[in-house]
Parts: sequence; C-alpha cells; structure tokens
Amino acid sequence: MKYPGRRMSPRAYQQRVRAEDAARTRTAIIDAVFTRLREAPAEPISIDRIARMAGVARSTVYAIFGSRSGLFDAVGRELVDRSGYATLVDAKHQPDAREHLRAGLRAASEMHAANRDIFRALRSMAQLDALYTGRGLSIDSTVELLVDTVEHAVLARP
Repeated sequence: MKYPGRRMSPRAYQQRVRAEDAARTRTAIIDAVFTRLREAPAEPISIDRIARMAGVARSTVYAIFGSRSGLFDAVGRELVDRSGYATLVDAKHQPDAREHLRAGLRAASEMHAANRDIFRALRSMAQLDALYTGRGLSIDSTVELLVDTVEHAVLARP
C-alpha cells in the first residue's frame, strides 16, 4: 500500500544492536558449554543447566541452535575456530614434505593444547556414547569423523 506524500528513507534498515545482542547470546551459550565441559567433563550436558549458566531460557537455546545436536555442532565449529584449526589446514600447503610434517605437528599440538580439557571431554563423551549405543566406534573412527566434519566446516566457509 502506498501513502501519497510519504517517502521511504533511502537508508537500509539495519538491526545492528539486535544482531549484536543475538551474537552475544549465542556466544554466552557456547561459552557455558565449554565451562560445563571443563568443570564436570564426566557429567552429561543438560540444556536446562546450560541455559541457566548462560542466563537465558531453555527455549532460547533451542531457538538459536534448533536442537541439542545443533548446539554441539556449533560448539564443535567454535572449538575449531578458537583452537586454530585453520593453521593445521594451512600446514598441508607446505611445498617441502619435512616442513609439511613439522608445520602439521606444530599446528596440531597447538590446537590440542589450546583446549586440551575440552577435547578430552568430547573424546570421552564420544567413546561413552559409542559404548552405550552399541555403535562400536573406535577412537580412531571417532577422531576421523570429527576431523572430516571440521574440515568440511572450514572449507565450506566463504
């Protein structure tokens, strides 16, 4: 519907503050998962508890991430970003085989050291999940699956 005599503003309408708040909320939820994994790595992750730790409602967690699985996907991507996985991927571009190996080992060590406790908790969770669900995943296949997922996430970025 047009209104005679009224013109629309030529500026694009942007909800910058709202987007910044949403990003802070998302980060707070992911940080709460990291904190929980550090504090109690052997205990299951409860969405209710994560929501309380982040200062949001349980429904907010589901609204942002869609599901528990979606939350863990986001946690994995954030862990990759914070740990420096891109440096590990860049190591494969070394022309010299020895330098390729050195750079890869250095990057992998730094990546693991940056969030060792979280990697350990997630690896334990994957092993326990495989044990309880009867999928029989070995740690090698679990790590391979994680690496494939992470590499896909890194390569899929613009």
